[in-house]
Amino acid sequence: MRIGGIPATNFIYADKTGRIAYVCYALFPDRKPGFDYTGVLPGDTSASCGRVLGFDRIAEDREPESGFLVNSNNTPFMAAGPGSELNPADFSPLLGIEQRTTNRIYRALELLTAEQGPITPERLLQIKFDTAYSRASFAGRWMDKILRSISRPSPIFAKGAGSARTMGLEQRRECARRPTRRSDDAPGEFCRLSCGRIPCPNAHAKLRDVVDKLMRGWADRPTPLPIFSA
Repeated sequence: MRIGGIPATNFIYADKTGRIAYVCYALFPDRKPGFDYTGVLPGDTSASCGRVLGFDRIAEDREPESGFLVNSNNTPFMAAGPGSELNPADFSPLLGIEQRTTNRIYRALELLTAEQGPITPERLLQIKFDTAYSRASFAGRWMDKILRSISRPSPIFAKGAGSARTMGLEQRRECARRPTRRSDDAPGEFCRLSCGRIPCPNAHAKLRDVVDKLMRGWADRPTPLPIFSA
């Protein structure tokens, strides 16, 4: 990894001795202070061009006390559970280390930290394929808003409201086989909004907009409800 042959990849390591490690592997620029790296940099100087950060300074977590490491395309500061996480203060903000979180990492940490003792392969698969929303994640908060918005009497939401209420904050597999998409397209829309750091829209208005679009293009084309766990 020191040669930088496969940058921009999260690596989790484990060996037969029980050692584990997580490396947030990327080619981070070793930026110099004095410039606003969030905007356009001056093109008449090379002072803002730093070298690539050395491998020994990359964020990594080795053998945490929690006994596990996990990553779901999220910030490296959420990988090992409370008391075992890397400290963001130990890394320069100029590195631009990802701060994004996902529903999957919240759920993984909630489930793994709740385990007592060794985790069986069967239990690990259950955790891996968990389909619930965490109330700590943006997806969980959005689904709460969606569920509250469809509690208002409205015939336009009637067809999808039953499936959404049945799921609550958990996408059960029987719901995934139901032929409706009307209440599920809104979380995908919000996922894109969240990634772009756009303020959260009004849930009722956004759901109505999504329903209108789906009714125009999909009213006569029933499709399975997808599993959504961003």
